Amino acid sequence: MKKKDKVPSIPITEDCLPRKQLIPEDLETLYSWTIGDALRAKKEWKKNKKIPPLPDSPSLEDLFEISESPSESPSSESSDVPLEYFINAQSLKGNAWWFSRIGDKTVILESIAICARWGFPLPEWLAREFLKAYDDVTDKKLKSWDDAFGQPHPKGKHKGDLKKEYKDGFEVFKRVKEIVKTEGWPIDEHLFKRVGEELGVGGKTKTAKFYYFMKEIEDYLKENYKKNKKTI
Repeated sequence: MKKKDKVPSIPITEDCLPRKQLIPEDLETLYSWTIGDALRAKKEWKKNKKIPPLPDSPSLEDLFEISESPSESPSSESSDVPLEYFINAQSLKGNAWWFSRIGDKTVILESIAICARWGFPLPEWLAREFLKAYDDVTDKKLKSWDDAFGQPHPKGKHKGDLKKEYKDGFEVFKRVKEIVKTEGWPIDEHLFKRVGEELGVGGKTKTAKFYYFMKEIEDYLKENYKKNKKTI
């Protein structure tokens, strides 16, 4: 009998294994965290890493700014590691909601990038939609990757424009709530006209769209956290 050829062994390196997270919490736990949970974890992280605490806790506005420019990758040298994991997990969950509501294919690759960068396993919806889009191209049901995942840079739309629209919506929502609270104005077309002119974001119709879109996001977050109310 001939001696069987040995199959060459392939060494198992770190690159062959799943990317490790810097914190022990899994994705499901990060989904359920409130902002208070994230801030408490951040405080504990600083304590363990001997990083001097900041004088003030981040406000909701701070979190909005962080979400505008998230870290490119986790770093153990950062003082905000738990907060960054929390924000990216919430972005991932938000993308699931956005996809189910709008069907925006561009969030598929964006969500895969979040998982790759932060060591999250692929959520069920993401694995399903990615494979469907991938198979539709390889099976020639779709002509291009742009058809499958959306155009990364649509004509007439730039990343800066989208970020500005999101920020304008946030400012509109914040200002409407402020006027209602301090001046008792009803939420109607007159209020939207005033806020649109104050902020320079457009007329009453566009301002109303900004407001109700952000309100839908807030309602979603409230519904998501109503069973897990904690104080900072």
